[in-house]
Order: sequence, then C-alpha cells, then structure tokens
Amino acid sequence: MTKMKPSKIAALVLLALSGPAGAQIYEMSYTDTNGVTVVRKPTVRWHNPNGEIIVTHIAGLDRKVKVELLKGSTVLQSQTSALISVANRIKSSDGTEFYGVKFNLTKPVDDNFILRSTVYDVNGQQVSTNSYEFNVDTVPPVISGDFVYTVSGWTQGRIDIFGRDNIQNRISISGISDDRSGLAGARYFAVDKNGTKRSKAVNMGLSSPSSISMLANDASASDVTPIDHSAYTVGFEVVDVAGNTGSKSRVSEIDNSIPPYELEVWNSSANQWQKKGTAVSYENPVKFRVKYPKSEHVDFNGTKFGIAAGYNKTDENFTYNEGSAAIPANSQSYWLIQTLSGVPQHISFTLLNDVPLGGAAVRGPNALSYRYRIAGGQIVDGTSPTLSKPGAVDFYEVTAEPRPYVQVVSANGQSCEIPANESRCSFDPKITISSGRGYAPYSVWIKNKTNPALAQFSTHIYTYWDFNPPVIEDMAVDQEKKTVTLRARDPDRLSSWQISMWDTRDFYVEATEQSGATKRLPLVGSRDESVWVKERVFSFAGLPSGTYVMKGSATDTYGNNAVMSVAAKTIDSVPPSLTIKYLGGAVPNEIGVIKNLRVDVRDDLDSAPVVKRMALSGGPINDALDLGFTKQPDGWQPEVPRMFPTIEAGQEYTLNITASDAQGNIATASQTFSLSPQNMVRHEGITVLATSQSLLDSNDKPLGKISFKGALTDGGSQSRGPQAGYFTLRHDSAFAVMFNGTKVAPGETKDVVIPLDATGSVTLPVWPADTGVKGKASYMLDIPQLVVN
Repeated sequence: MTKMKPSKIAALVLLALSGPAGAQIYEMSYTDTNGVTVVRKPTVRWHNPNGEIIVTHIAGLDRKVKVELLKGSTVLQSQTSALISVANRIKSSDGTEFYGVKFNLTKPVDDNFILRSTVYDVNGQQVSTNSYEFNVDTVPPVISGDFVYTVSGWTQGRIDIFGRDNIQNRISISGISDDRSGLAGARYFAVDKNGTKRSKAVNMGLSSPSSISMLANDASASDVTPIDHSAYTVGFEVVDVAGNTGSKSRVSEIDNSIPPYELEVWNSSANQWQKKGTAVSYENPVKFRVKYPKSEHVDFNGTKFGIAAGYNKTDENFTYNEGSAAIPANSQSYWLIQTLSGVPQHISFTLLNDVPLGGAAVRGPNALSYRYRIAGGQIVDGTSPTLSKPGAVDFYEVTAEPRPYVQVVSANGQSCEIPANESRCSFDPKITISSGRGYAPYSVWIKNKTNPALAQFSTHIYTYWDFNPPVIEDMAVDQEKKTVTLRARDPDRLSSWQISMWDTRDFYVEATEQSGATKRLPLVGSRDESVWVKERVFSFAGLPSGTYVMKGSATDTYGNNAVMSVAAKTIDSVPPSLTIKYLGGAVPNEIGVIKNLRVDVRDDLDSAPVVKRMALSGGPINDALDLGFTKQPDGWQPEVPRMFPTIEAGQEYTLNITASDAQGNIATASQTFSLSPQNMVRHEGITVLATSQSLLDSNDKPLGKISFKGALTDGGSQSRGPQAGYFTLRHDSAFAVMFNGTKVAPGETKDVVIPLDATGSVTLPVWPADTGVKGKASYMLDIPQLVVN
C-alpha cells in the first residue's frame, strides 16, 4: 500500500465583476530596415519598419480595443480586439506586466500617418481614445560625395594610406542628405582583415546637406585600427531620425609606425662618417646625415609602408640625407621625416649640440630668453604677442649666451647688436596689426656678425590677433527638460594645424529673475557639430519657480564676446500635488473595487497636469502590474486588474502613481489598501491525497469540489446554462491543478465553462494534477458576467 502525501487546495470565487480601462499604446515593435528588432514607445514620431508592426496596447478587463492607421481622415487599416480577459496578461519588452492586447499591422508605405486607439466597454460604448503621430521613412540617408583627404601642413598622408600624424590631417565626405525624417548622427567604422568591425561616433551637422570631417589621427587610432601595416574597409555610416542607415566605404591601408634611423657626423680629420656619440666635428656648422635602410623606404621596398622622405644619396643598402647645422642649434631647426601615411618624425638639430668641436671650430650664438611689449602695455616674458584689438608690437628683447664676438639679432627686417662678451639687446620689430584675424610668425635669427655662417634660428615672434567676436546662432529653452541649448559659431577657426589658434571655449548662460537676482546655470552637456559650430547645454532644474530672462554668452580665446537673450520665461520647479480618493473621500484600509479610486492631480501653473503611470504591487503573491487609466471628470481612474484578494494581514496592495506637469516636474504618490472585492466567496481549503485523480466519496461525489447554488445575475434573475469563466492558479502554488478536466499550471489562467443547471447550481471536481507533491495550491475562479441561457 502506498501512503499518499496530503495536498491542500484553497479557492476564491468571484462573480459578476468587471472594470474600466485606460487606453494607451504601450509600445510598438518591428524589424527595421537594418534587420534589427526594435521596440519603440508611442511618443516616437518616426519609424522604419521592414515588415509587420506589432502594437502592444494596455487596457482593462472586459474592454475591446480598436487600433486604426489613418492618412488624414481616411482609415487605411483597422483592427478590433476580442473582449480582454484575465487570459490577456502581457509582459512587455521591459518586463512590465499588464492586461492588454497585441495587434499586427501591415507595413505602410513611406508617408505621414496617425495611429489611433479607441477603447470600448462591454456594451460597445467608447471609453477613451488616443492618437499618435506615426511617420514612416524607410529610405536611408544619401551620401553623394566622395572621400577627401586634406593634408593640413606637411606633405604626406592620403586617402589610400594614412596614419597618426601630428598636423590635423583630415578625412571628410560631403553631400550627405535625408529628405524625410532628417539626419540624426554618424559613425566612422573600420573593418579589419579578419572581418571585425569597429566604430566610433563622429560629429556631423544635422541639417541637409551636411558633411563629416574627422582627424586622420582618430580614423587610424588603435580603438578602430589596432592592426598596423594592414588594409581596412573604412567608411562612414549615417543614421536618420527614423533609424535608417546609409553608408559609404573604401579600402585604405593604415601605417602608424615610423622606422628607426641612424644619425652620423662627418669627421674631416679622419675623413669618414662616424656614428653620432663617438664623432668629433672639426667644423661648425657641423656636417651630418640621416641614414635609413632601403627596406624601410617606399621607393625601394615595393609597399606603401615606410619612409617617403627625400634623400640626396644612396648606396646598396641605405638612403642618406646630408646637411649641416651650426651648433648650438635651437628646436626651431629640424628635419621632418614622414612615412607615406603621414606619420612624422622630427629630427631636431639640437641632437647635435653635444657633438664635441675640435681644431679651430667655435660654438655659435645661443639665445636664452625673450621679452616683448604691445604698444601701451607692459614688457612681458615670452615671444607670442596676442592682440584682441588693433595695435603694434613696439619692443622685442633677446638675451643670449655671451660670446667673444658681436652677435646680431634680427626679425622683420629690424635688428640690434649684442656687444662682445655681453648678453642682451632690444629693438622695435615694427609689427602693426589693424584688422581681422590672423597669425604671422616673424623669424628671429642671431648670428656672428663677422661669420654669418655661425647663425641660430632661435624662435619666431608668434603674433596672433582676432578682432572678430563669435556668433550665437540660437538659444533654445526646453521647459520640460529644463535646459537651455546655446549654439555658437566661430567663423575664424581653421580646419588645419592652426585649429587651436582661434577658438571659442568660454560659454555661460545666466538667468535673471524679476527682482534682478542673477544665477549662472550649470553646464550639463556639450556637442561640437563641426570645427566651427558648438552646442552647450545648461540646466535650470535648480531654479525656484518664477519668471526669468535667459542670457547666453560666448567668448573666444582673445576675449571677443557675443551675447544673446531670450524673452522672459516662466519657470515651474514645483511638481503637481496628488490626492488619492475612494468614492470621493479618503481611502479606507479595505476597498472593494479599484475602479472607485480616483487620483486628483493639480498644479499651480499647469492647468492640465497628467498621470504618467499607475502600477499596482503586493497582495498575496507579491504581484506587480501596470494599469491603464483614463481622465474622468472627478479625476484619473485606474483600470481594474484581476488580482487575488487580500486574505491575511501583510497581503496589502500598494498603488503607485507618477504624474507630471508641462515642464517635466514629476510627482509620485502611493496608497496602500486591502482588496476585498464585492461578490467574493472564499472557499476554505480542503486537504486531499496527492494523487493525480479525482477521488470520490462513498456517494460517488468528488472529494475536491466547487459547488454553485442559486447564483443570480445583476438584475436578480436566476442564472442558468453555460457560464464563461476563468480559472487562475497562483504562481506560488506547489503543483498544477485539474479543474473539471482542464489542467492549469501555476501562474496560468485558463478559459473554463461553468454548466449551471436550471436552479443555477452545479458541483465541479478539482484535484491535484501532480502525484506525490506535498504543498498548497491557491486558485481563483472568476465569472465576469452571470447570464441567463
């Protein structure tokens, strides 16, 4: 004999309950034109479906939902759901659960539409309606231009081979446009020889036609091109607002390496070239040469990888570039060696400064420091006069190492002499600046007066000027996001190695209230659309409520300033107030019908604040469910879900409300209560053997059963005949249950039929579906509407 473990079955029976519903599209999903499954909220205006569109709608029980796609007033597609039941519990893409329905819409053509949803009650009366802008664009952006490689200062680097230069070489493409939804962003990508694709965002103007310009340094950086001396498929991907992607690509090679070299010095006494470090020079200027293996030079190695610099001699194995330099040399004197890809190597003549001099050779001049004066100002250290208004540089002084000979300092055709064994002289360089913006480097030389070959190119008088202020093109106030976006253009900037010479970097926005009090707003975002255009975003989220004038400022690196103000704006920083009521009064500890709850939302400045979300959580099974809702004359009404009633202490529900006003201030409120629905009958649990059979007593009656007796309709009539119902088994049940032959697993809801006899009565069996499982199973039997059949 087998001893059976006991199982306990507890039941709740709900009769004739129905509820109202809110009408909202929760989300839409489809496979887009990029082959990716995307999920969009209904607030998204532009879409790029490549097939059917699944519309997920949140609604209440005992409601029907109609979804229509309209062009103007013409209905192009229309679908109506069946009556929503407890079987229509949906889990959305973000994990939120609610009662609702899904629709499959046919992909529409590219055009502008309205997506309308309407909710009806069980009698076909309209409960609510919402309309959403639904624009379709499946055509990707067009890139009509070709790749352009711009050498910004040196000589090497090109579109078919490039690398990490130090001179702002650029890769650009133009002719970018989108005629429908508009441009949204761009990325640069590189696909290596193994098929691995890497990408990064790049700046692009969002107005058509547009262009992209990025540094070759960034295009050949290790985050996108980690394999050196290799070919890549490189290009740009441009995305429009709808999500369509257009691209253009080409094959380019990447070379980020600079080969090693040897530096040799001529020893005239030994009549041979010697490796620098062991060599002695018997002449000043010193004769030297730079030596590279031919295998590292593109003229000889048969590839694009390697040195592309000039040379004046070769032998069987090496290339040589010979020259001479007086020492001590300054860092201004150098040779620039480049690879074909544009990677540079500066070979500074200062490397020769420690070469010993022999014989009659003597050291040349050596400048140590500089001072200058802008007319009307003070004498300052340095050699970089910067002017923000018309003026002149009228004083320049050089301090040098004393020499036993007279030294001559010259710049811009002007000069002065440093007497023998002295160290300083000054002169007026006669540099006058009158308009515009510019850069002029005036070379500064210091020479032996009697032997001009002993000369040092010491520095420049680096003269910069800019008299032009930047331009503030726009100031946009977004009261919902609580931001001010300042857009400024500096037309003086250059997309070259001179990019840092002119720039606008100092931005601020200040808010002035009616009392005159002023506060600068914090910077919360920035975007450089191009070399010339910058956007800076400032937040006024911390401002108290009031009326403010917003003033924006943009100042360039020369102090030139532009300002713009926007008309007074009323700022609301106070969230709405929320009051939750039940039947017009305070919410009691126990309620019977969720539909009788109302949420009153009020705001001092916004006449129409809205509820954004209602969510119900807790109860016997610690459930969580989002609710639909509608605006009623007496407040916002939640839809009625089908929830397990509160049976014991600690099983209360909490209704959480989120509301917002027009300026994005968020308010939250919560209300806790016990749920005891009307017409609820609680069936005390019964203990049965853990066998998957309906056991009978001595009278052939089921041991586990549900009995109905004399159930009446809303009108008081005797119900009879088949009644449509739903059998729900709590998800924490230990085992599945059989109800009148229908198996229901934990967490499931099944459609069932209750066959009432002429007296409105019936007895139906219920028993465990699993043998040998000990535990408890709780279920709810729901008959939404009793009828007379």
